[in-house]
Order: sequence, then C-alpha cells, then structure tokens
Amino acid sequence: MTSSNSAHRAISELMILTPEKTRSIIMALLPCIREEYREQFWSVINEAKTQSAPVDIFNMICDCVTSVTGVPDIAKSSRRLREVVKARQFVIWLTVAELRGTGAMTYVQLGKLFKHQFNHATVTHGFYAVQDLLEIDRDTRAALTSMAKMMAGHGYERALYTLENINIIR
Repeated sequence: MTSSNSAHRAISELMILTPEKTRSIIMALLPCIREEYREQFWSVINEAKTQSAPVDIFNMICDCVTSVTGVPDIAKSSRRLREVVKARQFVIWLTVAELRGTGAMTYVQLGKLFKHQFNHATVTHGFYAVQDLLEIDRDTRAALTSMAKMMAGHGYERALYTLENINIIR
C-alpha cells in the first residue's frame, strides 16, 4: 500500500468525525506537514470530503436552509407555497454548487432525495431559477450567502466560492 493510499484512508476515517472536530484536527496537523506536501494534502482532504455521503451533505444543506428561511422539513414537504418552493430551490442550488464536478450526485439522484421525487428537469429549473435571481435580487444573494457561510463552517466551501464569483447585474 502506498503512502498516498494510507493518507486517503486515514483522512476518509477522519471525515467520519463531526466537521468541527475534523477541521480542528486538520488545522493542528497542518504545521507538521512539510511545505512541498501541503498541496497534495489539501487535494486528498478535498477528495475525501466529496466522497463523504452526498445524502449527508444534502441533509446538512437542508438544515442550513431551514435555519435561514425558517421553512421546516424542506425535503419532506410537498407543499407549493412560495416560501417552501424557494427554500427547496435554495437547497437544489447549494447542493449542485457544492457537488458540481465531483460526480457524487446526478440531478436525478438529487431529485429523488425530496419526498416528491423531482425529475432532472425540475432540479435543473430550480437551480437556474436561483442562479438568475442571484444576479438581480440582493435579498436572495444575502440569504444564500448566509447559508453558504454556514456550510463553510461545516467544511464545505465550494458553494460560497461559487457564490462569490457570480456577477451582480446593476
């Protein structure tokens, strides 16, 4: 077994811990890692994060959206009230932004995590509805920024990075 495989396995086991404990352990290890290996270290960390169960990431995102919007049981609700639909679309956008490019979850798989089991077209529509709002609506952008910062606190920063790189149309 190569040291790279050992590192992958150790970090995967480390990611099972709560995100806060994992983050503190990683930050404590960082000074012990030689400079020339730090980039490889971070790539292994990021790979292990994307390999953690996408369902767990989805549930964490639902919790973040609930805490900001106040809409409970986002994934379980089949109600069509505007605030519930918008909260579901926030979950879709954040999940896609966080997992994009990792191959961890397709739009169909994401749709099936909701009680109503949305198809890929509904997930795509939800993503682009929020994406379009982000460019023109400051309230949507502020709400999503708040949710993405909560996710970053759990060690998932991709959505926040994506959000910071969307231009606002004045």
